[in-house]
Amino acid sequence: MSYIRYFMPMTSEANGYGHKGRQPVGRSIVEERSNNCKLTVWAQDLRPETRYGIFMLFPDAGRYAGIGMGTLTVDEKGKGEMRREFEPGELDEFKLSDIVAVAVIVRGTSGVISPLCGYRSEPVTWRHTFYEHRREIVTVTRDEAPFNTSPLVNEAAGSLSQMLPAAEAPVGLPQPPPIEAAESLPQIPSATEAIEIPPQPLPIEAAESLPQIPPAAEAIEIPPQPLPIEATAPPPPAAPSAQPEENDPPYDPTPIRQFTNQTTQPKSEIAKSFRIALDQLHADTVQRSGQHPAHPLHKTLETIFSSKEHITPFQKQARKTLWVRFDLSDQVPPPINKPHLFKEPFILSALAQHGHLILGMTAGTGPKRYIIGVPNHPDQESRQKARRLGFTQFKRCDESHPSKGDPGYWLMFITA
Repeated sequence: MSYIRYFMPMTSEANGYGHKGRQPVGRSIVEERSNNCKLTVWAQDLRPETRYGIFMLFPDAGRYAGIGMGTLTVDEKGKGEMRREFEPGELDEFKLSDIVAVAVIVRGTSGVISPLCGYRSEPVTWRHTFYEHRREIVTVTRDEAPFNTSPLVNEAAGSLSQMLPAAEAPVGLPQPPPIEAAESLPQIPSATEAIEIPPQPLPIEAAESLPQIPPAAEAIEIPPQPLPIEATAPPPPAAPSAQPEENDPPYDPTPIRQFTNQTTQPKSEIAKSFRIALDQLHADTVQRSGQHPAHPLHKTLETIFSSKEHITPFQKQARKTLWVRFDLSDQVPPPINKPHLFKEPFILSALAQHGHLILGMTAGTGPKRYIIGVPNHPDQESRQKARRLGFTQFKRCDESHPSKGDPGYWLMFITA
């Protein structure tokens, strides 16, 4: 049995669609097992009052075909979630193993605007050659319509054909009989009369042998059944207890495997179940990443932090984080979804100009996160290059008297 599963973190690729000053982030997972496929998309910090569509992108002769998978509904907190199961045949000639990305696209705009996009491997330039792939709808013509073999309908059709007036006979042919001859013919009922059959009373002996039939109201009365747990919709993620600061790392949404019944549990128990499932899923993710041979990040970073001098690149931080400087000679492993990150011109240019990058590791309780920082300035050109690679936040070094153009670091957050 074949099994395909692609996990694609989603980052923002358009300005102006964040919520409360934060950039949107998300995750998408596509799976295929035997003949069953499933797409799951989570998003947060998206602008709520916008209509969003979800598309899976496939390469098609130099272009990128987008297959629509539904609508992403965003609540007033900027969070949205969509899960859909489908069959491989819904992709037409495309295969799930050829998928390039999953994109969230704004509906009702003249151009292609994607506030969130997650790539299977390397980012690609797809918006200028994007088109929406639509399946061909097969229509049934009148000649192909099946013949109704119901005897009542056929009898009514025959009655109607007899009631239609006959076409005039051509000149030179025998004329139809006069009207007086028609009076001797039996009366033909109308179409509605032909299909109405009056009920025939049963013989008394037969009626007595039949079981008693309850009244119609009693026959259709069905006691209410509780909804099964599997059929309920998942509860929305619990909001953070405090409003994060401007430079806080974005909240990391994580899928939940099993949900409880919202109709039978109070909100406090739902939130507690959500937190327990979130912690368990993070533990599973850490265990799987530790067994993955292509993800050696967690094996070497502890050694780097223990062997290098710690620095303080920022005046204040919302969460305690340890920082060190490094360059390419330290052989820091790149993120698993960006194996060629340190070969990008944006990174090489920063190393040539400043001679270092920075590496952060969160300390204390909670999930451990690693942060890669690239020294630069927050101008428009560097912002486009940084966000294309997945650097979602710029943090200034000096925040006592911030001003436009102050130097700092573009940050990429990695959960391992």
